[in-house]
Amino acid sequence: AFDSPRLSHKSADMEASPNVTLGADTGGTFTDLVLITAHGLALNKVPSLPTAPQTAILNGIQSMLGSAEWPRATKLVHGTTVATNALLQREGAKVLFVTNQGFEDIPEIGRQNRELLYSLQPSRPLPLVPQHLRLGLVPRRPLTDSDMPSILDPILEFVAREAIEAIAICLLDAFEDPANERILGAALAKKLPLPISLSHQVHPRHREFERSSTTLVNAFVQPVMRAYCQRLQEATAAQQGRLEIMGSHGGTLTPQEVFETPYLTLLSGPAAGVAAALRFGKGLGLDNLVTFDMGGTSTDVCLIRNGRPAFRNQADISGLPILGRMLDIHTVGAGGGSIARFDAGGAMQVGPQSAGAQPGPAAYGRGGPFTVSDAHFLTGTLPPHNLLGGAFPVDPSLSAAAAEALKNSQPAASRLSALELAEGTLMLANQTMIGAIRKISVERGFSPRAFTLCAFGGAGGLHACELAEALEMPRVWFPPHPGLFSALGMALCKRSRVWTHSLLEESRDGRFPKLEAQHAHFWEQARAEAIEAGIPAADVHMEGILGIRYRGQAYELEIPYSPRFIQEFHQTHQRRFGWSAPEQPIQLIYLHVIASGPDSTGEPSTTPIEPPAPAPGPNRTNVFRHGRFLPTPCFDRDQLTVDTPLHGPLIVREYSSTIWIPPAWTLIKTEANHLFAVEDSRSL
Repeated sequence: AFDSPRLSHKSADMEASPNVTLGADTGGTFTDLVLITAHGLALNKVPSLPTAPQTAILNGIQSMLGSAEWPRATKLVHGTTVATNALLQREGAKVLFVTNQGFEDIPEIGRQNRELLYSLQPSRPLPLVPQHLRLGLVPRRPLTDSDMPSILDPILEFVAREAIEAIAICLLDAFEDPANERILGAALAKKLPLPISLSHQVHPRHREFERSSTTLVNAFVQPVMRAYCQRLQEATAAQQGRLEIMGSHGGTLTPQEVFETPYLTLLSGPAAGVAAALRFGKGLGLDNLVTFDMGGTSTDVCLIRNGRPAFRNQADISGLPILGRMLDIHTVGAGGGSIARFDAGGAMQVGPQSAGAQPGPAAYGRGGPFTVSDAHFLTGTLPPHNLLGGAFPVDPSLSAAAAEALKNSQPAASRLSALELAEGTLMLANQTMIGAIRKISVERGFSPRAFTLCAFGGAGGLHACELAEALEMPRVWFPPHPGLFSALGMALCKRSRVWTHSLLEESRDGRFPKLEAQHAHFWEQARAEAIEAGIPAADVHMEGILGIRYRGQAYELEIPYSPRFIQEFHQTHQRRFGWSAPEQPIQLIYLHVIASGPDSTGEPSTTPIEPPAPAPGPNRTNVFRHGRFLPTPCFDRDQLTVDTPLHGPLIVREYSSTIWIPPAWTLIKTEANHLFAVEDSRSL
């Protein structure tokens, strides 16, 4: 850890600021902290601690506050990668899977899809639960008292013998009739002090493999997430504050909701950046955005169209399908810490492996490998004096030494200079990120030319203009504090929860008796639980989303629940696929009921409590591009003049990030401290 003295709070300001909100975003390399008060923002970045992420948060908060106590009524909103890392590294709980007789191998059989169609030796990810811990015990009929000993006794025996840490129960028809799951779950809860995941509570949808997989993932990460959240909740409560956790759907969850369904946090951090882009973009009149969040480990991109972000109902993480309404965020392994290397065939690769926080890039002086950040240090786009306002020292000579070692490891690369190797590293990283943006735009039928690129994350500003140029995007938007933008989004996010109800109802005449009979109950239940979670009754906002398809189709379109949902479905189907069939029966598959709290009123302030000091280092540098050096001026963001165009090449420095504006690009600053860049051939 290190000190950031210019970010320390004024104690009097803090003590006089009630009801402040703190956003804490734990990334693979840095933990970002933003504190919003009536007097402005306090900002901090500290190295992440993979073995104890909550310690980095608490240390970072204390270094912000100095000797002052936490402000009164602090709300800490946290985005976490704990569940994601546990799943990716297969370091979760030892789970016992319980299902119906004869269906215990569902997690391994899965779907017969071939992801790699032409692979002669395809491999599939191993299931989270080995075969001997999958028990088919439950009959396919209502349970009776006489059934219970033959079900409970084997479960209790396995728990004792195998040191089971969590139980996942997924019965075939539980999405429609959860009675057997409830009976079995209640009986086990009386006998075992273990977390028990019931599929109808985790996500009540048909498709037994995906529901089983989701329930297993939930059980797998549940003990580690419970322990982590409890420690953070206790620390927050000790300061008379309250904790909320960022969810994959773009809203916040209570600790109790995370204890029960921790899988809802698998896209916790990336979702906050999208929420922040929505919030600030609305005030700027930017309805069509591609969010580009490049951090130290990965890059996350998401499409926002007509002021609404793209959502999906299934994600695949580490080869495991996971059901749930979540922001449609595509992630690639390209970040500042992505490692450059040569593969067995001699081809250069960048990522997805990352140097992370330990050891970090070579320039950090901890024996790290050559990374994307090292390439920026060598080519001059990342001035070495600028990291965290000079509080994080780096040594570019170590980057040069790592580059020499890398190119000498491959005879074909030995003829390259270190600068050429560095530029090639950046080009390869750009190609990976261009592919990610194409994935969420071109492959979904949308042209990038119709979208503004919203660039944030600590490294986003170093690549954004070159990506936009390659994709012919009209402009790039650099919001305030881009390296802390996700943490800022967390501090601004509202409470929100999604309840899913399975329908499976078909109609030719447009009448759906099951929906009509139950929708009032769905609404009342969601509203009551939202109020119980702390949203004032007068502020609860309700929204419905229907999953609809034609008979015979395998997947659904999502349509807002309104009196015109049938017409909207036909029209959306026509736009998406070029045809519709109003004469065909349609099927309602599920209903999402979304209850959320109010948005904070007014435009959020982005002004720091303490004015940032000028960045250290020279005001001019040389940037290596396309085989030559470009004399490049360096500016501090806060010293730029409003509405005065600046022509590239140039570098803009600030505490949390650095922005590179290439030649033939123009940058302009707005009064609210937003930056926009366009190619000179386009109009500002």
